[in-house]
Amino acid sequence: MVLYLYHRHPKGFAVLRDEIACKPAVIAETKDYVAIASEFQAMAHLPDVNKANIYEPKPGVVYSWGS
Repeated sequence: MVLYLYHRHPKGFAVLRDEIACKPAVIAETKDYVAIASEFQAMAHLPDVNKANIYEPKPGVVYSWGS
């Protein structure tokens, strides 16, 4: 089982990758957007993605944006 928990709040959002992490996940982060996909190819069309901070989220770690 694979679980990505996404929680949206008026002032931001958070993502959690499950502890097993058997499926791929990629996050691309710029000052203008945060994109989440299962592979980089899905993000290739995004503006300035070549300047984005791109990383694989670690299992069991909460990533949050906003206040």
